[in-house]
Amino acid sequence: MINSYWDRRRKGIYSSLFLLFCFYILIGVFGLAMRKAPVFASFLIILLIAMYGFYLIIDYIYFKKSFKKYGRIDYDLNQLHTMEIQCNKDDAFQYALTSIKTYKGIRDIEPDKQRGIIEAERKGYCKTRGENIKIIIKEGFGTSLIEIYSSPRFKRAFIDFAQNYENVEIISASIKNLMEMKKI
Repeated sequence: MINSYWDRRRKGIYSSLFLLFCFYILIGVFGLAMRKAPVFASFLIILLIAMYGFYLIIDYIYFKKSFKKYGRIDYDLNQLHTMEIQCNKDDAFQYALTSIKTYKGIRDIEPDKQRGIIEAERKGYCKTRGENIKIIIKEGFGTSLIEIYSSPRFKRAFIDFAQNYENVEIISASIKNLMEMKKI
């Protein structure tokens, strides 16, 4: 599981390095035509090193914060949390809809009460490019089963700094708090 993070990191770095290498070749060809290639190429290499150094520092800071906050890092980007609550499907749907409406950063909410599905998008910040959140409510015998899914909106993401894990945990805790307040 730990190696999957570094595999995704390596793939991302290799693909971005390949694209930058192609870009530098094009710039180098134009630079040779202008007879200023050595100075220009040196400047671009220094800029590249500084850019990746800054990126790795930011990555380390967010990685450390997310590990400190949750005590573990789950490298699976698609998170699922299943909970069973003692109420009917309509009440469970209202709890889930209320909890997702109060969650920070949620924008497009699409509730479908007949199918028991709530889909929402969370806007991106500097850590991530946004997440897709999907809540499915299934009815049982006197209980309702709520499945909360969270996945990156950008499909080629290779790390999310535990943001999907945080989405699932906060929404499930909000649903539990709403149920406790209703009982009182």
